[in-house]
Amino acid sequence: MIQSNAIGYGAVTFQGEVILYAVLSGSVNKELPGFVGCFKEGGERFFFISEDVPELFRGPQVLHEIMEFEELAECPGSCLRALRYELTLVPADLQDEYLRLRRDFFRRLMAYCTAHPDWYAEQRLRDFQESLDHLETITP
Repeated sequence: MIQSNAIGYGAVTFQGEVILYAVLSGSVNKELPGFVGCFKEGGERFFFISEDVPELFRGPQVLHEIMEFEELAECPGSCLRALRYELTLVPADLQDEYLRLRRDFFRRLMAYCTAHPDWYAEQRLRDFQESLDHLETITP
């Protein structure tokens, strides 16, 4: 799924390790523009992000996913903790634009989850909502 839809690749460094990620065509999930995530296959994790995300902002978002799925192992509150980490990676002069972009993504994510209620565990939905609530309070 990842390889066949990849239109490019990128790399980020997390805790001294270089981690590759795939840039996927936005057509992979037209319902959720700006998607980002992790796909697990055979014990390996593959990180990916939509081409819809501006190149400058891909790194922090992929690092969010890496922290959430590797460091925090999907514990309650992992999304918000990863979001807070992610926001420290964005230069101050780009913060306002980035916050709006992420707030809008989390709004779309919650609508997407509502449209597909069987795809997400209750705890994941609470985590997503917690991140959206945080972004709503800090976004100018």
